[in-house]
Amino acid sequence: MTDLRIDYLTEKEWNLFTKLFLDHNYRQFWAFGNESAKRLGAKSEYVGIYFKDALIGMTNVRIKKIPLYPTGIAYINGGPIHFKHQNAEESLEKFEFCLKALTAEYVTQRNLVLRVKCSIFDEEGNAARDRVFQQNKFRQIQPEDRYRTFLVDVSKNEDEIRASLHGKWRNQLNRADKNDLTVLSGTGSDLFETFEKLFEQLKEKKGFSVALDVDFYEKTQTKLPEHEKFLVQVALKNNEVLSAHVGSYVGNTAVYLLGASNPKGNELKASYLLQWHAIRNAKKLGCDWYDLGGVDPAGNKGVYHFKKGFKGADVTAAGPYQAGSIMNVCIVSMAERAYRFLLKLRS
Repeated sequence: MTDLRIDYLTEKEWNLFTKLFLDHNYRQFWAFGNESAKRLGAKSEYVGIYFKDALIGMTNVRIKKIPLYPTGIAYINGGPIHFKHQNAEESLEKFEFCLKALTAEYVTQRNLVLRVKCSIFDEEGNAARDRVFQQNKFRQIQPEDRYRTFLVDVSKNEDEIRASLHGKWRNQLNRADKNDLTVLSGTGSDLFETFEKLFEQLKEKKGFSVALDVDFYEKTQTKLPEHEKFLVQVALKNNEVLSAHVGSYVGNTAVYLLGASNPKGNELKASYLLQWHAIRNAKKLGCDWYDLGGVDPAGNKGVYHFKKGFKGADVTAAGPYQAGSIMNVCIVSMAERAYRFLLKLRS
C-alpha cells in the first residue's frame, strides 16, 4: 500500500508519541528495548508507522543478524502498539496496516525473518489479532512460548472488585488487613535494592531462575522517563521487610512483573495486601486492566492458584508469529539450534 510508510523515531519523539496509545507497555519502553538488545548482541530500532501521514502505530524492533548470511531476525515484543481508541474494528484495521508496513520493510526490503509477540488484550481482541496474522500469511511458531495470563478488570469500583475475588482469596486479604502491615511505594533505587535482597533470598531457597532478573529491571529503571518508571511496593511489620512487588503502570493495562515474600510475610499474608495495593494503584493511574504477569498451571501450580484467586479472565496473547522466506526461516532455525547447543555446552 503506497499510503503506508515507516519512519525512525528519536528517543524524545518515542517517549512523547507512545502516550497516545492505550496498549503501550513496558516491553515497548525505549530503555527496555535497548537493554534487551544488549543482552543478545542485537540492535534496537524504534519506528513509527504512518498511513496517509497519520501515525497509526509504533514499535521497537530488535535486529539480530546471522553471521555469514544476508539474513537474521527482526523481533517485536509487545507490539506493534496501535490501540488509540476503544473502537475494536478501527484498531484491527490499524493493526493489519502495521503488519503490512513492517513486513514490507523487514521481510521484503531487508530480507529478514519478522517475529511478533503482541501485547495482551481481552479474549476477543486476542483471537481477532490471531486471525489478522493468519490472513496476512504469518505462521505461528513456538506455541509453548505463547503468553497466557489472568486479566483483571479494574475499571469497576473497589467494592465491586473486592467482592469479585474468590472467597478464600478475599479471606486472606481480610487477614492481611488485620495484621497492621505498612506498605511503602516508590520508584527509587533504595526500594529496588530492598526488593532485590528479598528476591535473591527467595531464589536461593526455591532454586529457580527468571529470564529477566531484578538487576535488568533496576538498570532499565535508571533510564526511564518519570511517567514510565516501575513502581516498587514493600510490605513491612515493625520495619521488618516481609514481601515486595514490582509492577508497571502505563497505557490501559498495569502489569505484575516480579514478587517475593519470606516465611513471615507468607504467615502474615503480606503478598495479598501488596496485590490489593497494586490494583488500587492501577485504578489511580487510569488503568482499566491488571495483568497478573503470566501463568503456568503445569510448571508453577502454587503461583497459578494464587493468581486464579483474582477471578480474572484467562487469556492468551496473539503470537508468536513469523513471516519470511522459507530459506531465511531455515537458516535462522539452524542458527538458533546451534546457539542453544553452544549454550548447553558452556553450562
